[in-house]
Amino acid sequence: MAKLMRMKGPNGLRPCRTCKILGISGENNTHYVPCFRHDGESYDPLDLPLRTHDEFIDDAVSVEKATTNAEAERRAKDTGINGLPVLATLSSLEFPASTCSHSGATYKKLDVGTGDYILQPKVVEDIGRDCVAAGDTTPTAFGARVPNIATQLHYFTAESYTLWTTLLAPVVLRGRFPHKRYYDHFLGLVDIFNDCLSMSLSREYVDNDLRARIGKWVTDYERYYYQYDESRLSACPLTIHALLHIPDDILNGGPMWTYWNYITESFSRRLREIAQNTAIKVKYQLYTELDLSPWHEEELSGHVVAGYNGIRVLRPRATGPLSNRLTTAVSEHIQNRYRVSPAVALQSLPDDFTHWGRISFLASGGDKMRGADLVHHSEGYMTRDASFVKASHFLYWTLGLIPFSTRTMLIQMLIIRAKHELMSDRWPMDNSSAFSNSPSLFHLSVTRPPVRSFSPPFAQ
Repeated sequence: MAKLMRMKGPNGLRPCRTCKILGISGENNTHYVPCFRHDGESYDPLDLPLRTHDEFIDDAVSVEKATTNAEAERRAKDTGINGLPVLATLSSLEFPASTCSHSGATYKKLDVGTGDYILQPKVVEDIGRDCVAAGDTTPTAFGARVPNIATQLHYFTAESYTLWTTLLAPVVLRGRFPHKRYYDHFLGLVDIFNDCLSMSLSREYVDNDLRARIGKWVTDYERYYYQYDESRLSACPLTIHALLHIPDDILNGGPMWTYWNYITESFSRRLREIAQNTAIKVKYQLYTELDLSPWHEEELSGHVVAGYNGIRVLRPRATGPLSNRLTTAVSEHIQNRYRVSPAVALQSLPDDFTHWGRISFLASGGDKMRGADLVHHSEGYMTRDASFVKASHFLYWTLGLIPFSTRTMLIQMLIIRAKHELMSDRWPMDNSSAFSNSPSLFHLSVTRPPVRSFSPPFAQ
């Protein structure tokens, strides 16, 4: 969700997408969001500083309009927003309206502090066996069998946690805690879950009763587990704070059953299907028949450039004039390759160019490189910058041949066709013929400073 909304996310200074609560830095630069603060700036769980749609858009536009990268980063840090989401163009959407392991003694490596809520290992083993035994008498309509929570926690899915929390845990945890208040506190969470899963809810109930119950539950949670001790900040992750916004989510989107989706499970199921498909291809030698890669789609959408065997330029694709920087670079490329004057090189450039965002090397199995101008890569777009590659080359210097290592970034791929009417006696026949009859694929790249102090030539 943070990527979709172009927000900093859980580790941001303002990590919540719904309100402007300020995170407190803990260990490993992680920010936590308890309501109680020792500096006197505590938050009321029933009156949080909510983000409004207009404020969200204004903050996003402010980041977009920053004149420098440093200023944009400062504004993004202050607001928790990296930029304007692409979905903001839809007038029907509003932002941000349009996510319990303590008792096992392993949560965040925290001890019990002043509390006493840890279940002894023998108790946890008994609970795990009860979970497995319950599967023999639980109708399948409720879901899959719940694994042993003591030894098979890695098998738990979202469905398993739902069944465990709402049906099994209230029974198997009864009388297990050293103090009854922890069990009662857990039952309060179960009641909240069950209410949120109801088929219908009134606005009055959600805005008053449910909101008050969740606020009290979070307040009790901080008293029992955070204990208002700054060394225990890790007990207050964003997931606990997010409970406070459930009433607003229900009021904005309706009961939770109308839009829930176990996204992670859907992704995991997709990975499993891919693995099974790969195993079948290997076992029955069906590589071509079961080829579900985007290779065939790229063959239809890409473009092969005459004279450049083994490569294919791929979308995104754009047509239009060049910027001044690119015009200069392309002109120098033509001058160096075809030995023409700068004036002739500039006159030969067409009015519009075809810009390609990616290039595929077919001979090496379809490896791809991205063009930085058409395929965005930045923290704002939440994508990895894989365009910089390390290249080693040699330069002739007065002292001999000197090795260099540089970092080169591919900017974009252009297909250049000279204007035929400019072909004249000013150009050698062999050069003009080669230039006019077949297009030239131009790779524009820039280099970071080399390892050594000498400046390398412009990289093409």
